[in-house]
Amino acid sequence: MKIIVLGDTHGILSKAEKALKRENDCELILHTGDFFADAQRLSNRCGIPFLGVIGNCDRYDFRLKEPRESLFELAGKRLLLLHGHEQKVKTGLLSLLLKGKEQEADIVIFGHTHRAEAIMEEGILLLNPGSISLPRDGAPSYALLKLGEELNWEIKRL
Repeated sequence: MKIIVLGDTHGILSKAEKALKRENDCELILHTGDFFADAQRLSNRCGIPFLGVIGNCDRYDFRLKEPRESLFELAGKRLLLLHGHEQKVKTGLLSLLLKGKEQEADIVIFGHTHRAEAIMEEGILLLNPGSISLPRDGAPSYALLKLGEELNWEIKRL
């Protein structure tokens, strides 16, 4: 299963749409929040289902009743999807790692920092796609996850 991971789009969709055209065989969009509604729009435009969570900027939209985190299983892997602001990921990833261990996750997908990174720590993949709209580490980025017999991931830049 090929999954595109996006986050921190903040209402700017042109680069996300470009990434989705590039990765036209994706089966699912995961969105780490800020802005949750962007994931809905992208899903509608390209016809790919999505799962998303709300981030710290989404909390101001009181109409949203979406979850702040989501734990689910795909292709035999447990994934924990969250934004990361509640785990204070801008100051370190220990709280995020502990949350992943507590939830028995194989993969913890987060955002908030606008910086792409993928770290395997204590058997858990901590994956941040960065921001495709407002990157703080250079070029716009997103992540690809390939779930199957093996777990593969890649940070991609536009």
